Amino acid sequence: AAALQRRGAGAGGVVGVLLGRSVDAIVSLVSVLRCGAAYLPLDPGQPVSRLAYMVEDSGVGVVLVNGASSGRAAESLAAMEGEGAAARVRVLDVTALGGAVGEGASAGGASAAGGGAAVGEDA
Repeated sequence: AAALQRRGAGAGGVVGVLLGRSVDAIVSLVSVLRCGAAYLPLDPGQPVSRLAYMVEDSGVGVVLVNGASSGRAAESLAAMEGEGAAARVRVLDVTALGGAVGEGASAGGASAAGGGAAVGEDA
């Protein structure tokens, strides 16, 4: 979560998650929520034009990828329309960050006290 915040993701922002079904995807989703942003799941199997439309239309500022999906992200950003549209989107490879995306996403070990949070019905 802290790694995402340092790269501009935060409250009110949208982070695209272009990852297949994996532990990286789960850690990324939790991290996005912890930094206060919304996540947009992006299926690497979708056509490039569809991915480009989803990223552009939703206002995504950061897209999380891994080695398998990084090429797909580059193709999608290249297909985006509008002057400077692709330039406003940052692509982060979660494998290159070495676990930094999940930094702060865990409540701690078994001995950590107070790892939970109360959530009201209106949350």
